[in-house]
Parts: sequence; C-alpha cells; structure tokens
Amino acid sequence: MKRAALFLALVCLSGGAPYENPALDGDAFNRPISGLGETPMRNFRAGGGLFRRAWIIGPSVDENESIGLGPLYNRLSCIACHVKGGRGAAPDPENGAVRSMVLRLGVPGRDAHGGPAPHPVYGGQLQPDGIPGVPGEGRAIVTFEEGPVTLGDGAVVSLRRPHLSFADLGYGAFGDGVTTSLRNAPPTFGLGLLEAAPDDDILAYARTHGGRPNLVWDAANYLHDGRARTLAEAILWHGGEAQHARDGFAALSSGERDALLAFLTSL
Repeated sequence: MKRAALFLALVCLSGGAPYENPALDGDAFNRPISGLGETPMRNFRAGGGLFRRAWIIGPSVDENESIGLGPLYNRLSCIACHVKGGRGAAPDPENGAVRSMVLRLGVPGRDAHGGPAPHPVYGGQLQPDGIPGVPGEGRAIVTFEEGPVTLGDGAVVSLRRPHLSFADLGYGAFGDGVTTSLRNAPPTFGLGLLEAAPDDDILAYARTHGGRPNLVWDAANYLHDGRARTLAEAILWHGGEAQHARDGFAALSSGERDALLAFLTSL
C-alpha cells in the first residue's frame, strides 16, 4: 500500500493525464492505460485472460494450462473475488453469504514468519468448496446490526456492525481459542504499472517530497470486512490512535463535513 501510494502520487503530480481512463464505467479497471506498446499490450491481454480463467481439476488432455483447482478452494477464478479488477462485494444482503471475501483463521501462537498460528485442522483460511469427493470446509455467514451515531450538529449516521457465524463445517467445530478475520478482496488494477516503476525512483520521490504521500483509495465498500458503505461510515468506525480524528469529524458542522468528504473523494 505504501509503495502504491508513492507511485500514484508521482503519476498525479507529474501530470498523469496518460494514465486516466476516459470511460468511467463498470469495466474501467479492466482496461489498459493508453499508450501501451505492442509487448506491454500483449502481456496485459495475456494476464487478463489468466485472471478470468476458470481453473479445473486435473489431469486434462485439452486444458493443461487451466489445471490447478482444489482439492479445497474459495472460487473458480481470480475475477470471481476481485470483481472486474476492483474490490470484492460486501456479503449478500439476503442471506449473508460471503462470496468475494476470505475468512482468515488463527489460534494462539505464532507461525514461522511471526504471524498468527494456523488452525490445526482448517489451516489459515476457511475454504468453502471442494472438488468431488472432498467436502468443503464450511461457509461464513455475515449479518449486520444497525446502530445510530449522533454527530455534533445533530445529524444521525447509521453504522452496521458485522456478526459472523458458520454453517456446514465439514471437519468439526473450530474449538476454543480460534480467532477470525474477514478480509475483502482488494483491488488489483494498476499493479502492472506499479511493478514497472523502479524502487529507487519511488524512494527518491518520497525523500524529496516529505516522506509518504497520503492518498485515499476509493471503493464501493470500505474497511477490510466491507462494513462501511460510505466514507463517513468508514471514518466513524475508527478508534485507537485514530479516535481523536474520528471525534473531530463527528464534531464538524454539516457543511464542513460535506467539504471534507468532497475533498477525500477527489483524491
């Protein structure tokens, strides 16, 4: 994220018109930037095909390049979670099904890299589906509880708190001490452009522009579990080190609040 912010700031401040997408529709994140040469365009098309490919169970005589599904999995393709190259969708409002998110699992202790220790049976991530003969691990279900928050000028914002439950656990109960974290699929657009920027250039730009630029990433659902539907809700969910900023936002007048949100959405 830091590297992405640095490079995107460099693009914007150096006159980034060639990197703008003229058609801001549902496929904007699937299109190449203008001005790509023959080889980069060929790579872009090949990568897009791989991103959309539905993986299959091997062996296969005709589809060797698509082999790799299972025995357990979350979705059949990359784009099924990273919808059209953007962020994943929030849980289904009708039944709470989690379709483009993953559920991370952990137990007390640390793994070899210092992260949370994986669950001894389910591993580090719940995988709901399995190939024939292999039961899926289970399904995460998310429901939301709405609660009002009154701002300093009397305006009321409704925040929704997610509640997580599980169904059809295929390999027994999780047991005591398990920790969970619901993660929305992040956007993938611009990663090739970012990789093309040399690290030395990015770091040099940071050194000459006061460190790390502060950019806001826009998305349909905010925060890692998709609970926030707007930027205002995302701000109001903050606490800890951000509590002071959150309280300052809540104390703004309606006009000041609208001006701040307009500024954030313009970044």
